[in-house]
Amino acid sequence: GGGGGGDGGGGVLRASAPPSAIALPPRLPFLWGAGRGCGFVTGSCAGSPWSAPGYFCDSAAPPAGGCTLGREAVGYCTLSTYSAPLPPQFQYFDGQPNLGGNPPDDYCPRWASYSNYHCRYSDDSSQAFAASKSATRGEDRCDSCRCSLSSLHSSSFQQASSSYGCYEERCLSATRMQMRVGQTWYECNAQPEPGIIRVPGWSGFLRCPNATEACSTAYDLGWPLIASVTPAKGPASGGTPITVSGANLGGDDPDPPTLSLCGTDASDTRPSVSDPSTLLATTPPLLDPSTGDIHTGTTVCTVHVRRANGRYGQAPLAFSFVGPPGPPPSQPPINLDDGWTPDALLSVGLRVWPYVLTALAGLCTLHWAYSTARQLRAIHQLLKAVGGGAVVEMSSTTAGAPVGAGASAQQVERSFAL
Repeated sequence: GGGGGGDGGGGVLRASAPPSAIALPPRLPFLWGAGRGCGFVTGSCAGSPWSAPGYFCDSAAPPAGGCTLGREAVGYCTLSTYSAPLPPQFQYFDGQPNLGGNPPDDYCPRWASYSNYHCRYSDDSSQAFAASKSATRGEDRCDSCRCSLSSLHSSSFQQASSSYGCYEERCLSATRMQMRVGQTWYECNAQPEPGIIRVPGWSGFLRCPNATEACSTAYDLGWPLIASVTPAKGPASGGTPITVSGANLGGDDPDPPTLSLCGTDASDTRPSVSDPSTLLATTPPLLDPSTGDIHTGTTVCTVHVRRANGRYGQAPLAFSFVGPPGPPPSQPPINLDDGWTPDALLSVGLRVWPYVLTALAGLCTLHWAYSTARQLRAIHQLLKAVGGGAVVEMSSTTAGAPVGAGASAQQVERSFAL
């Protein structure tokens, strides 16, 4: 509102220092009801102005919870079943007069934050919980942390159910976003499955929010964006000229950018003379770190461009090194230094079971062949006896009469049950 002058009257709070000397934090936007129109205040909370993320919730709310308004906290739906019908003006569900939210909210069910699950900060009572989530799920609490769906777990042997957690995020432009898991930033649109972050050595995934919504007011900060890498493969011995196209690759920076494949820097990286948004480089040799020899087989690499100002971009699975054929796989010897430990027994079992299965399959095949030969021999003897005029005392399954020399072949077949 407006401010009046005067000599200290009218309840005006005065600062002892001039305004230019006071450093104030930026004012945070007030999100509740922003842009929802007059119906948000004058209408029912079951109306369309409340049908936006973070507002009205109902019995269809997921049991895993959700995000509060602005994705600032992990929350729950306040919907409850009361023992008596609510006042008519607070009944928001047809035929279910006992359903509603908290009384201070006019019984409007909405997304409310858990007391220990604010993404932007943690107090003394929630620090232990936040530390546990950081160690096992890669979460954090910070001013730029927001609520997102995740099933990440730091152990690849343990599966976590999908739930909501707090992860730091930053906008590179109005359409590009990065999210941080642990100490590593991942660009959402640069993943093999866009919008789904998977961390090497971890189980599960982290789902990115829609960058066009979360970053709609962000400026383009000049982070490299790799659109294509040609050719897509080359020999592991290196020496393949490649062309990397995209945007903000740093070709017109005073210091040239760095281009790497599988973590190894390419040589002769330079911008194209005709197009500064295109980089030219020569692939390095891909060496086996344990032997120093050329890597065998085919290795698919991530192409990484880093500008001199530290901003970077990457294209997963964008280039393949093709090396010479490697030796056939072999198994290391079993370590019996500690005796027949459970690990040693398991190793023996895993090595022996293919041979056991092969032997069982061979025995089953021999048994089938032997049974088939006996049946064929019995049929041959039966037909020979019938052709010689002998009577075979085997009951017919249809007529119940003995089969004799005058029986037809069809009757013989019916009387002999294999």
